[in-house]
Amino acid sequence: MLETKPANIHTKMLRGNWTEESALKAVSSWLRLSTSKDDSIDIVGARTIPWPSELGRRSRKIISRQAPLGPLLFTGCDGLPKTGQTWVRNNILKATVVVPANTGLALEMVVKAIRTGVSPPETAFTDVSSYPAVEALGPGKKK
Repeated sequence: MLETKPANIHTKMLRGNWTEESALKAVSSWLRLSTSKDDSIDIVGARTIPWPSELGRRSRKIISRQAPLGPLLFTGCDGLPKTGQTWVRNNILKATVVVPANTGLALEMVVKAIRTGVSPPETAFTDVSSYPAVEALGPGKKK
């Protein structure tokens, strides 16, 4: 995200322990800081699995109580058909990231390493996509 976002988009990353309680604590703590009052919030992106369910509802309440906001967009990274994509269709999330299964790539890397005797690279990247497509999310676009 940081490599592809436009320069005029400012981000604030909050750290948590991948739990609902930790995420809520991080959001609440940040919003209590006097410096957060100078920031405008247009979109909230999250990597936690329970985000769109109870975490999303509770975070929206916390954010809207403590910060004067207009319409706020939420995004996630659980692009599975029965969860993240459903949350987008139900307008809980504006968008989600679809990450394909990594099993095929991992097996190809193992087979190649066995055949060639060369260790696989330390990192490998999976092609991800947006749901809905990024083109559908441009300025002024409505679902």
